[in-house]
Amino acid sequence: MAHAKRPAVITAMGVLGMIGGIFSVLSGLFIVLEKNRLGDLPNTGLTNEGLVWLGAITIALGSFGIYLASSLLSGAKWTRVWYTVVGAVNIVTGFWLLISHGSEARWSGLTTLVLWVFVLQMLYSDKADRFFGEE
Repeated sequence: MAHAKRPAVITAMGVLGMIGGIFSVLSGLFIVLEKNRLGDLPNTGLTNEGLVWLGAITIALGSFGIYLASSLLSGAKWTRVWYTVVGAVNIVTGFWLLISHGSEARWSGLTTLVLWVFVLQMLYSDKADRFFGEE
């Protein structure tokens, strides 16, 4: 069965996911390749080896994010499950920041919570269901 036309909101999620993944990979590379890791990142509490592992994990997660976003754009059904898991974690984190912190962290939590509720609503809309062949 041919997929329906990809909704604009799915395209936006995929493109933003790709951009986020690329920035994560670049961040991880900067950490791994940084010669003065301990001098430039002293507040992490990690050792030099710990920072290298952090960079490597950031690269791996960013790479998975790029793969996930490209799979979302192509209409792979399984990507909705992953986006739902990521969204649920972000909603819980946003709620936790909202109730347990103050000032900027509270606003960040509220923004995260509202954004991910919107994303999940759009991910399971009628148009998205048709695109993913779940009608």
